[in-house]
Amino acid sequence: FFATKVVVAFFIVPTDSFLTVGISNPKVAFANAPTNLGDSTIVVEVCGSKDCKRKGGGAKLENMIRDLVEEKKLSASVQVSGICDCQGECGYGPNLLLDEKRIINGIKTRENILKALGMQEE
Repeated sequence: FFATKVVVAFFIVPTDSFLTVGISNPKVAFANAPTNLGDSTIVVEVCGSKDCKRKGGGAKLENMIRDLVEEKKLSASVQVSGICDCQGECGYGPNLLLDEKRIINGIKTRENILKALGMQEE
């Protein structure tokens, strides 16, 4: 009989209009700086859990992001990949997963989406 001890550490960083939470999961790397749309493409996924959906996530948020990417002509820089599995932070949702490693919490408005992508409303 072998016992495995699992330790999970949470850290919370408040930002201007939404909360960014990171967890010590190797799949989820926390970065506190805004994403730079420079030369690379950002892959955006929306949490599809029932809790995030209740808060405005899921397909509703995915459609809002797709519309914003089209409106701002960001399709070369932002790839909306669809719905991802729960990342364990739905209490802070609705959540985005950027580049399969960065979780952004509390995304409810256009301004939140743009800020998560490192942009501002013009």
